[in-house]
Amino acid sequence: MLIWENDVCINCVIKNRPFARYVLSLPMHQYEIEVKGNYNSRGQFDVKHMRIVNIDSYIALIGTPE
Repeated sequence: MLIWENDVCINCVIKNRPFARYVLSLPMHQYEIEVKGNYNSRGQFDVKHMRIVNIDSYIALIGTPE
């Protein structure tokens, strides 16, 4: 997954498969997310927690990951 912050592209890794499936099922360029995690030895950001900032009716319908 790629995240853009201030015109900088950050390569992210999600190890939890259900969490990764949820994130990849979201429509592109529609949601703002807040992520927490750490950088690994390869310079990738390992996502541990995520929060959708702009929740709409679609997210309310499918829910958010626990």
